[in-house]
Amino acid sequence: MQSIQGRITEIAEKTKIKLDIKDKKIIALLAEDARMPLALIAKQIALSRDAVDYRIKRLVDSGLIIGFVPVLMLKKFGYYWFHVYLLLDETQKEKQNELIDALKSHPNIRSVMEYSDRWDIEFILIAENAVEFDNIVTEIISNKAGIILEKSKLEVIKYYKSIHIPDIFYRQVSENISEYAKHTIRNPGTAKNIGESDLSPEETKTLYSLDFKDIQILNILSKNCRISTYKIAEEVNLSADAISYRIKRMLTEGYIEKFTIILNLSMLNYEWYTFAIQIKTLDKENEKKFREFVRNSPYIIRAVKVLGRWDLLLYIVTDNSAAFHHTIKEIKSNFANIINSYQTWSAYKEHTYNHFPKILETKYKKKKVLVFGTFDILHPGHLQLFKDAKKYGDHLTVVVSRNATVKKVKGALPRYDEDDRLEHVKAIDIVDEVMLGSLGDKYEMIQEINPDVICLGYDQHSFTEKLSKKLKEMNINPKIVRLQPYKEDKYKSSKLKEMDK
Repeated sequence: MQSIQGRITEIAEKTKIKLDIKDKKIIALLAEDARMPLALIAKQIALSRDAVDYRIKRLVDSGLIIGFVPVLMLKKFGYYWFHVYLLLDETQKEKQNELIDALKSHPNIRSVMEYSDRWDIEFILIAENAVEFDNIVTEIISNKAGIILEKSKLEVIKYYKSIHIPDIFYRQVSENISEYAKHTIRNPGTAKNIGESDLSPEETKTLYSLDFKDIQILNILSKNCRISTYKIAEEVNLSADAISYRIKRMLTEGYIEKFTIILNLSMLNYEWYTFAIQIKTLDKENEKKFREFVRNSPYIIRAVKVLGRWDLLLYIVTDNSAAFHHTIKEIKSNFANIINSYQTWSAYKEHTYNHFPKILETKYKKKKVLVFGTFDILHPGHLQLFKDAKKYGDHLTVVVSRNATVKKVKGALPRYDEDDRLEHVKAIDIVDEVMLGSLGDKYEMIQEINPDVICLGYDQHSFTEKLSKKLKEMNINPKIVRLQPYKEDKYKSSKLKEMDK
């Protein structure tokens, strides 16, 4: 899970940061393309490449920039957004902290926000449907029911706006910037930035289906999307050109909207408010008017239509109370004819923000199966072994024993050299990966592969007696399966060798 610190934090006055116009322009450019090369940024703001590099590092070291991340269109991955608000028993602080820790570590969690008034906690999670959402919420709060006094659940059904930095910040840097940068920096009110829930069913379809390599790339980009394709290539065992191609395809197909930065908004003196509205009705004309209003508002960073107790949910970020007051007054005056009731909740601290929930990796992760052995004379029994093993997962890895290991265990060298045996197994289509075993600790290979399942032959005993104990020591917990024999009276390597004599 690529969890980063929250965007709203408890900070002392002295840690708030002052930015000059060059810093602000760098932030604005990175917010629209966090993978923009240093040389191109330098050209736009009339600084040297080294000066830009220094300033970015300073912004990171100061804690203002807390992430360089891809903006994922989660509906393309098959996920929808849900909000849950909790009112907690203030007398049970320890259990409150336990609940927050449980939320922060859950694979479906996107954000955990603490409030100062009507609600104590808001958590946002993703799920494939309402049933899964309900199951997740039940799982999370089942043993914390004693501290939950009240809860409210909302499902996001439409996005009107979704950005990370308020438009007021862009407006403050848009003057005196190059023509290129003006086109690059988002023009408030006209940019797409609407969120995946505004995608039509047709737009969520794609001819390009992600595989686990793509997810690995996204995982790495979520840690720092400014990383080079060459470094990504080293981690996922693909060429840099292949990495570039896959990133471009994910952008083209809409899995990635763009690359941006996440800021600690508190360091810029911003306060965060959630404004919930219950409406009488929202016809097409008023919805269009509302959409245009929020997209042009300099302080609204997120506006969604929801199902539940409320109908509209807005996140408002301002750097002074007057701006917040003015924004609320504008909403009330512009939409007095449709607003039935509303509430404002003041955010105190965001405990976590997960822009790449771990469930995405889990969903696409291939279940790895490991088989190891000598495989000196390949016969139908071995082929059946591989077929049976593959039934337990998606990716079958076969480790071929080294010559020295076979001699030590069986007292004689195998008929075929280890390289020949390796090639023989490689030729079997059902096997996804083949490698030679270790000459040192025989269990190191298992730790390196980290399989979900280890399949053993019916008569396989070498290195298996202490296997469970060793796995526990290595802190890995694969399922161990002893496979059934296949015509053992006929297909057994030792018998076949005797017949060849």
